[in-house]
Amino acid sequence: MADAVLPLTCSPMLAIVRRRLDFLHQTFCRRHGRQWRSTLVTYATPVIGGVPVQDVDTALVLKVLEPIWNTKTETASRVRGRIEAILDWAKARGLRVGENPARWRGHLSNLLPKRSKIRRVKHHPALPYAEMPAFMTALRRREGIAPRALEFVILVAARTGEGLGACWHEFDLEAGGVVASLSSQACGDGPAAPTDSLRGTPMSEGGCRKTNREAGGGTGTPPENH
Repeated sequence: MADAVLPLTCSPMLAIVRRRLDFLHQTFCRRHGRQWRSTLVTYATPVIGGVPVQDVDTALVLKVLEPIWNTKTETASRVRGRIEAILDWAKARGLRVGENPARWRGHLSNLLPKRSKIRRVKHHPALPYAEMPAFMTALRRREGIAPRALEFVILVAARTGEGLGACWHEFDLEAGGVVASLSSQACGDGPAAPTDSLRGTPMSEGGCRKTNREAGGGTGTPPENH
């Protein structure tokens, strides 16, 4: 019985988080892995990183969540879900027993206010499609990286996060503006998304700049082979 207890007491949460992130890096989208790492390192591991995984309880989970639940509600909700997933993974690996203290339904839902009661989401109204030609014309008159990023997102029907996190290796400008599908490229598979409508735009002419992350905070320029 002592041998069965040993892994529980010798596995701090930080080690479990690292193992789970390594697993995500191998099997999941790279961007999602970076998001997991960023939120957990910022909010969770400073509080519970040194705690044995078996000893993580409701009080510790609340110690992570309560300081940000009312001010960074969406982030806090994601942190909660990621802690729950990591603890479930640890239990499946035999590193923990008992209920998951980070579960929402029937547990933390009784201790924390619902997100909808803290901050009501107000969506921006959609642009009528009949007004899109005039909007795109006005957008292309604007200079800077932000208008080009918005133009790209519109033309390839990408998600905002995909546009903001785009890297140059995901573009094949030599093929006339064909871009690899960002979400599937990040996950390692999936078809390319043709974007012939990028021909003649700053993207295909090489006038688009790197993202802030890739350029180290500046605007940068495309690689020579692109």
